[in-house]
Amino acid sequence: MRAALAYLRVVGWTMVVLAMGYAFAKIQGGFSGWYLFAVVAVLFVYEWMAVWTSTRGWEVAVVADKESLWAGDELVVELRWRRWRWASWLTWARVKVGAAEWSTVLPPGDWAGRRQAPMGPLARGEYRLAPAEVEISDFFGLYHVRMKVGNGPTVVVYPQPLEDRAGLQILRAPAHKGFREERPGMTARPYRPGDRLNWIHWRATAARGLLQSREAEVGDPGRWVVCLDLRRQAYAGDPEAFEQAVRAATAVVLERDRSGEGGFWTTDGWWVRGPRGKGPLWPAVRRALAAARWGEPAGEKGGALVDRVVREVGLRVGEEAIVITGKAGAEEWEEVIRRWRGWGGEAVLYAARGTEGREPISDRPAGFRGERKGAPG
Repeated sequence: MRAALAYLRVVGWTMVVLAMGYAFAKIQGGFSGWYLFAVVAVLFVYEWMAVWTSTRGWEVAVVADKESLWAGDELVVELRWRRWRWASWLTWARVKVGAAEWSTVLPPGDWAGRRQAPMGPLARGEYRLAPAEVEISDFFGLYHVRMKVGNGPTVVVYPQPLEDRAGLQILRAPAHKGFREERPGMTARPYRPGDRLNWIHWRATAARGLLQSREAEVGDPGRWVVCLDLRRQAYAGDPEAFEQAVRAATAVVLERDRSGEGGFWTTDGWWVRGPRGKGPLWPAVRRALAAARWGEPAGEKGGALVDRVVREVGLRVGEEAIVITGKAGAEEWEEVIRRWRGWGGEAVLYAARGTEGREPISDRPAGFRGERKGAPG
């Protein structure tokens, strides 16, 4: 409708101006009068070209400087535009993507340009940049066209690995450094069928009179699985605790990911295990961590959760599980861990408290369309 009105305005003004110019040339006569009439006529021919080519003489693209980044980092968006040679030189244009805006008078001929604009910092999730808004008009205001050009790229923001564990409660202490920090006074435990001979703790065996295995080496064959609890009730509805849990899971996967012998499981049934010798697990799980959402999957309690976890994940002798949940869900996981340890597996339990540790970052920065995927709830 706006374009149709613009065309009618141009037609009306063209007829009026040409009629006035023709009348002036007839009255004035001579070379100067007809020359002025010809100049005015040519200008309005260009106006017609501007109207007819305003929506077809442009190429506008929105390009992100990277397809993925870490949460809290800034994204640089580049606006690229190109104006075709046959478009009128009487064009004034404004290009806008989110908070980034550019406007200018376009010179004649082929013309291209670009502009960079930072956006962020960003929270984890998947984002799609909003389409570019292009507004084109002429010097005389005879037409005014607005259009949206193209869909912006999708950008994946991975959760920042949790470095400070102040927000986590270690309910079952790990047995290694970092997220495998050694437990004081518990470097040995009773021997279990399936333990390797090089796990035998001979000094503890001699002191206690029973065969003992090294606690710090259980799970060292490289087989491990990270279990991330995505149930809302496990975090008592606290989004801070859920974000800490996702960041902790990211840190564990990155720390342990030295081979393809790890696994990753979530309570909504998403499960992947890296095949032995086929490379790291991180590329397979990073998008799932970026888009992780809490919910009410399979609202089991007690034994139902235990049976499902044991059935879907299992745990082999010498394998280690790292469970990350909230304080409200820790009690249910204790039974899972007892079952695993009875089979010769090992498990570590972390509970996210959600009271400290996350920097305030933009939830929905300017220039992005719709809500990000991966926001809790």
